[in-house]
Amino acid sequence: MEPEDLVKAVRHEGHLKSVMAEAQRDAQGVLHLPHEIEAGPVEYKRTLVHASEERIVHLTSQMKWRLREGGGEALYEIGVDDDGTAFGLCPCDLEKSLKNLAKMARNLNAEISVLCEREGQEGKVCELLVRELREDRYLDIRFAVCGNVSAGKSTLVGVLCFGELDDGDGAARIDCFTHPHELISGQTSSITQEIMGFDREGNCINYSSIQDMSWGDIIEQSYRVISFFDLAGHERYLKTTLYGMSGQMPDYSFLVVSAESGVGGTTREHYELSVALKIPVVIVITHIDSISEEELQVATEKIIFDLNLTNPMTVSEEDDLKECFELLQDPNTCCEPIFFVSCVTGQSLDLLRTFLSGVPPRLVWGLQLHEPEEVVIDKSYDVSGVGTVVTGTVVSGTVHPNSELLLGPKSDGSFTPVTINSVHKKRVPVNQIVCGDDGSFALQDTPRSQIRKGMVLVSSRAKPKAVWTFEANVVSTSVRTNIEPIVQSRTVRQSARIWHVEGTDVRSSLGAKSNIVCFKFKYQPEYVKPGMRIILREAGCKGIGTITKVDILESDYTLFST
Repeated sequence: MEPEDLVKAVRHEGHLKSVMAEAQRDAQGVLHLPHEIEAGPVEYKRTLVHASEERIVHLTSQMKWRLREGGGEALYEIGVDDDGTAFGLCPCDLEKSLKNLAKMARNLNAEISVLCEREGQEGKVCELLVRELREDRYLDIRFAVCGNVSAGKSTLVGVLCFGELDDGDGAARIDCFTHPHELISGQTSSITQEIMGFDREGNCINYSSIQDMSWGDIIEQSYRVISFFDLAGHERYLKTTLYGMSGQMPDYSFLVVSAESGVGGTTREHYELSVALKIPVVIVITHIDSISEEELQVATEKIIFDLNLTNPMTVSEEDDLKECFELLQDPNTCCEPIFFVSCVTGQSLDLLRTFLSGVPPRLVWGLQLHEPEEVVIDKSYDVSGVGTVVTGTVVSGTVHPNSELLLGPKSDGSFTPVTINSVHKKRVPVNQIVCGDDGSFALQDTPRSQIRKGMVLVSSRAKPKAVWTFEANVVSTSVRTNIEPIVQSRTVRQSARIWHVEGTDVRSSLGAKSNIVCFKFKYQPEYVKPGMRIILREAGCKGIGTITKVDILESDYTLFST
């Protein structure tokens, strides 16, 4: 069997961060990777050429352990010593090594995929993704669909997920609406989720049947699932949009801009929110069938100028996608792809689908897999015959049916023990939900009245504590003491009084100063932790920041105003 039959070369489709992307060359031009870490899902191998059957058994056990460490995924760096020196292999030795690696993977019902190759001292160095083949495992990549009202967000989601072109009057968006008033106004006012599935060859599952497919049908046949969170575009629903962008933790933002109207209304604010939350932005220019090519070129240049894009990249053919994927995987590059589509004629929709079938995930969840369980709750329901059901994203650990977790914080800051009766993922009952996935959780003997926004389900091992006060590093031009802006962090949304501001000499790229700011929640304590991003709005103050300390004392600071 030829090596290409054993190894499928694909883009990085796992939740693990590429090690090769961190490789650097020294003064002599020798490529070096970071030193191999004994624990974790990454394994270095100088060569796998001379591997006896006994050695294959040993290496297979080692691969099984690496897969367990990575939650079903592992990275193998072939041609690399344990100290990170990239020697590389000649083509013949590399082929033999890949054959033995594929043999080990087959023994564990796993597959290997070539992520990238680079030149070492003596030949090629190869990075591979090893991934378990399990019926309940698929890659879930989330997109927050945002942009101004009437830009065509819901229409775009409807066309992509249901496969029918729009009639020019918004017929394709009807299936994306949740409330009756949305059907009447044609405007989204809530957060709606739709999914799009792809098989291993990149074919869209949604269109593979003459009948409408349920989410369960799509999930069952999919290797990759794109989850769209269709957000409101009208300014009056900005609070809901912010809640969705912060709480749903998307991999990317789809910023939809009409070629006719350009950047207007909330477009720039949605773009700035994405940047503030460090969510990469993919720009989709719609309604291109309504203007000429010359007008489209002028409109595109104006959109780039109005949004002040730092690294725009127009994607007009499949050859552009390879460079686009490479730039999106590079943590040092801020790539902002721009697509041009028409939901009426279908122009360039296939190119956008190809992009979605191969776009790499942004968020890396492998390191949180073995941490205590934590679920950020975004919604709650009272389901007849089931009881209280909450939905949310698992940000660490793995949640199973019958898991014993803590629910909170309540208004007094306490956490209540609860039992998870059952778990569903994309409306399908499953045996577990791992970190990085969103799902629904049926709670035993828990009234829905006890659920509020900002609550979490968390393991007692984490020893959770709700706090009244916290310190954050904030970038803002209008922050000052004794004001009470709205603080948004994940699903936490509450007024907080600023009682201390200490200026620094650091300025952002926009020229705003970075300040050390101390807050106190106004109504009740919240579960926030260092490292969480915050957004400040209202009270004449707008800003972004990162929490640095929690549960701080006012006596530890010298109060003064700036």
